[in-house]
Amino acid sequence: MRLPVWSMHHYASTILDSLKPPKVSLLDTYPVPSYITEQPVAFQDAPLRYLATSTVGTAIKSKAETFAPPNLIQSTSASLLSILSTSHRSSPGTLILVPSPYIPHPAPKVLEPYNFLHLSEDRFEWPEETMNVAQELLFSLMSEDLPPRWVHNVEGTLPTASRNRSDVGDGGMYI
Repeated sequence: MRLPVWSMHHYASTILDSLKPPKVSLLDTYPVPSYITEQPVAFQDAPLRYLATSTVGTAIKSKAETFAPPNLIQSTSASLLSILSTSHRSSPGTLILVPSPYIPHPAPKVLEPYNFLHLSEDRFEWPEETMNVAQELLFSLMSEDLPPRWVHNVEGTLPTASRNRSDVGDGGMYI
């Protein structure tokens, strides 16, 4: 769900003030077609990228590249990192960015109920190795044990629980 730009900062601030996390690791995407580099990069060659509010270790630098100016991220993840770098300086934050082949639609101007029915239209499967490296980076930042590795669904179909998108009963949000 995309929030309107005007609400992202307040939402992010409320989350951080409520949870007061000692450190934050986030996963998001960046659009490869609009990412500015000296030489254009094909989607299949696009690297994982990162943004951080403090210095990062060599593990991240060896597996991801910095998300460099003049590129912008206009998502709630960017608001979270912005707040962490200013008013929550004691909580380091890192954003791991997975390449996306799509340029996202503009953020809505007003906050509206989310329509879960079109989620299957937006579905994109990242390569297994990309997701495993992203997961490894996120969990190493949090000093947590790695969960099981991502495995591609061989049949090419979604599991039954994911296929029935209209079964979302509580109207809950996932981030």
